[in-house]
Amino acid sequence: MRLKSFFWAISSLLILLLLSETVHIFGVVNIIATLLILTLSYIVLTQLFGTIKKTEDSITISPLKWPKYLYISISLLVALYLYTTLSGKIVSQWERNLGLVLILALILIPTLIILARTTTIMDDFVIIDEEFITINDGDIIQKIAIKDIAYVTNHKFIEIALQSSGHININKKSLNLNFIDNLRLFKIIQKLTPDKTTLKSN
Repeated sequence: MRLKSFFWAISSLLILLLLSETVHIFGVVNIIATLLILTLSYIVLTQLFGTIKKTEDSITISPLKWPKYLYISISLLVALYLYTTLSGKIVSQWERNLGLVLILALILIPTLIILARTTTIMDDFVIIDEEFITINDGDIIQKIAIKDIAYVTNHKFIEIALQSSGHININKKSLNLNFIDNLRLFKIIQKLTPDKTTLKSN
């Protein structure tokens, strides 16, 4: 117990020292502005912009790329601004290196990961027509007969229980669908089976 308390005390001290150094290097205003811009743009652009295409016979839900590219652009501009700020400051070599590591680890690497996912594995989709739900998850294509659905739940996966046997999980993360798209998909499946769908969503 003492060892655990000691570990947490040391960890807290190191975090406080890192925060203090970060404030000294970039300034309070720049840090607050960076957090607000990146947090709000991430939530709005990557989670709340969805796409749904309706025709007479089907509904298609697929990841929308342009909001993610816009978020990537904003993140890169923020990183460039922080780098310019760091370059114009009189700081020690240690502080300059720490600033570069923070920009790289907290902004550039996460942004490049989003860019890689957006450009390479964003061709997933779900098509719902009168008879089937077709799921294209990368190289895997599944078809679910709507009349075979017993009920659907929404937790870590969208789980569709089948009347015939077993169930099928729709992996929301691997489909690259954001929060609003996942919610729409679940609601649509529920509406298609109103007499036998149980709504269980967390």
